[in-house]
Amino acid sequence: VLDAPTGNVVLDWNVTSDAQSIEFELRVRTTGWVGVGLSPSGGMKDADMIVAWMSSEGEVHFSDRHAIAEATPIVDAVQDYELI
Repeated sequence: VLDAPTGNVVLDWNVTSDAQSIEFELRVRTTGWVGVGLSPSGGMKDADMIVAWMSSEGEVHFSDRHAIAEATPIVDAVQDYELI
């Protein structure tokens, strides 16, 4: 569990029993968007990311992206993540 000192971010994860996937649960207090990335170096470059936001109607949206530099992440041609 990762919990920011302010209590605004909580990230839980679980490796599935068949070890074929990882399920993440992200709870965020925000008025805009949130991004989560996995990278080989811990930085933004070469990170695989999910960027998520909520519409004014309360609908959650997200997209699978990647970063090649410290710049706006590029939308992946194939969306490998699934919202559950």
